[in-house]
Amino acid sequence: MPVILVSLPLLVFLGLVVNFLARLLEDPGRGEAWRTAFVLSAVACGAAVTVSAELLSLFRALTQTGLALTWGILLAAVATVAWRSGALSRVLAWLRDRLWRPHFLEAFLALGVAILALVIGVIAWISPPNTTDSLLYHMSRVVHWAQNASLAHYPTTYEHQLWFPPWAETAILTLRLLWGDDQPAGLIQWASMAGALVVVPGIAGLLGADRRGRLVAVLFAFGLPMGILQASSTQNDYASAFWLVCLAYLILLTLRSPRRRWHGLGLGMALGLGLLTKATFYLFALPFVIWYGIAVWRQSGLGTILRSVLLVVGAAAVLNLGFWARNWVTYGGPLGPGTLVQGHLRLPSILGIPAAWGAHLLTHFATPSEPANRAIEASFLRLTSALRAPMTDFHLTWAWNHEDLAGSPIHVVIALLAVLASVGWLRARRDPTAAGYVAAATVASALAGALVTWNPYVPRLHLPLLVLGAPLVGAVAGRWLRPGWIAALCVGLLLISTPWVLLNQTRPVIGWRPRTAIVSVFEASEENILFANWLPLRDDFVGAVDAVQATGCRQIGMQIDSHDLEYPFWLLLRAPQSGMRLEHIDPPSHLARYVDPAFRPCAILCMVCGGRARLHGLERSGTFGPIALYLGSTYAPGEDD
Repeated sequence: MPVILVSLPLLVFLGLVVNFLARLLEDPGRGEAWRTAFVLSAVACGAAVTVSAELLSLFRALTQTGLALTWGILLAAVATVAWRSGALSRVLAWLRDRLWRPHFLEAFLALGVAILALVIGVIAWISPPNTTDSLLYHMSRVVHWAQNASLAHYPTTYEHQLWFPPWAETAILTLRLLWGDDQPAGLIQWASMAGALVVVPGIAGLLGADRRGRLVAVLFAFGLPMGILQASSTQNDYASAFWLVCLAYLILLTLRSPRRRWHGLGLGMALGLGLLTKATFYLFALPFVIWYGIAVWRQSGLGTILRSVLLVVGAAAVLNLGFWARNWVTYGGPLGPGTLVQGHLRLPSILGIPAAWGAHLLTHFATPSEPANRAIEASFLRLTSALRAPMTDFHLTWAWNHEDLAGSPIHVVIALLAVLASVGWLRARRDPTAAGYVAAATVASALAGALVTWNPYVPRLHLPLLVLGAPLVGAVAGRWLRPGWIAALCVGLLLISTPWVLLNQTRPVIGWRPRTAIVSVFEASEENILFANWLPLRDDFVGAVDAVQATGCRQIGMQIDSHDLEYPFWLLLRAPQSGMRLEHIDPPSHLARYVDPAFRPCAILCMVCGGRARLHGLERSGTFGPIALYLGSTYAPGEDD
């Protein structure tokens, strides 16, 4: 039964592809109709994830039953349309006439990518979430929502769980509830990678790339170290990258064909889903939206642009309405507290902009030599000081196989060379649409470098931009490189991607201590994988959870700080599916309205209690490293003896 239920969204997606493709095949200028059908189906399914979760949340019906009924109805609807319209038979006939006959090199490279992608998918399936951000908030918010059967705000001490954009986690929640536990959590990022590999060559083709150029684009996108490392995780950067390339593809398609009404809604949904996935998407999407508006205005006039903007912005706003409303009620603004934006963005001086760009760029070029890193840092500090914008906090960290820190130096160099080479290429083609894409992608990168506050983790934020650069790399390579060089480049990109697939620091296929934190995920225990980033805490968490389970208590309070790991408690207790309820009992005052007065824990897991003997009427029962356990049946809020 779980296999059937968790397959419902995939079946709905396939049904949408059939319906969209059958409709697009009616157009004699259809081009790559199947790819357009794929993108439109993806954004439609992404929107369905949000709309279904938001509507069910209103009735606290965000449960396995509620989602199964919703997605079952959607499947019945798309299947009925496909059957009655004859879409399925037309698509099957089209498929019989379009058997792919690849060249040897294409077949070899496609097989290589497929095998490595499958390995990443297996890693995602068998590994519990273990990224630090996932243990703090990505997965913590998922299990709170699953417990509450709602996306509504709840008491917590780590408020990123509430105010950060939630689409990726909502998608994880959908699979989690349909399956019954967290096993499918890593598949959202993996599916985003797979989807991007479909869309990227489509963009390359719209930029004028030939078959070889599209192949380069795929290999470039697949081989991104940060992308490979994240594709088996529960972070959201690849999901953001996928919606960004969908947005770019639909803009290019709309500007190259007259079917704006046909694609406008999809474009708006792609924009809305990106904004609902990660806050940096606002910066990434802005140049593309401006480019789209200007191009439509020039092509069709003011009336058309007003209708187009209304459709695109309206669709994006509808998808974000629930998220914005919850933040507005709790924090007085759609994106959370004002300090959130201030902490992640900055407005540098004119001379500070080159310094910020340099810091973002150099982060990809950390070396395994500490003396070399210190020399680079010192030289950069002297340069930025000369510009009167000293970057005193800049430093390089060598962590080539860690999904939070890994740089992509080879890909960055290739992308920069492609941008430089595109100047002459675009001048020769005189193609304003291709030029608009290159300009929008370049401006998006410039905005991110100038405005996003530098920290060692910025390579994560660059992933969508590098995926966006893959089509340009393919288009330029297809024009300037000979077939032999293209073949060498593709094989090289595939080969150099292999170490990141096999030697992910926290989810390795091949355990190679100390270069990997643990042994192979095929050999390591669930606890070791879960705590791969925090191995010294493993025994403490396991001991505390075992002590709770030994009591039979099913109402567990948590009193932890914002930097303390939360999700391990849920996973080790198999909550909420085990029937155990976990709640924060001492949230900030502005979240007190969300505390359930009927919740009376018989156990409290506390990581901020020091040597306190009693907590809220419960007696201290044991200490497990930083975790204090309090037990009893006399819970009294505020009684701290």
